[in-house]
Amino acid sequence: MLEPNGRVTVAEAAAVGAVGLGMAVVALIGWFFVVRAVVHLLRAAMGTVVWKG
Repeated sequence: MLEPNGRVTVAEAAAVGAVGLGMAVVALIGWFFVVRAVVHLLRAAMGTVVWKG
């Protein structure tokens, strides 16, 4: 990946940046589900869950 002089090309930097951005999006989606699950558990503990469907 590194050239002999130790520099990273622009294409490699862009690829790594895109992967990092993708991982950040996945992490945000994961946090959404974590918050949703915690809210659900709290509501279940208080007996306020209303089942739909």
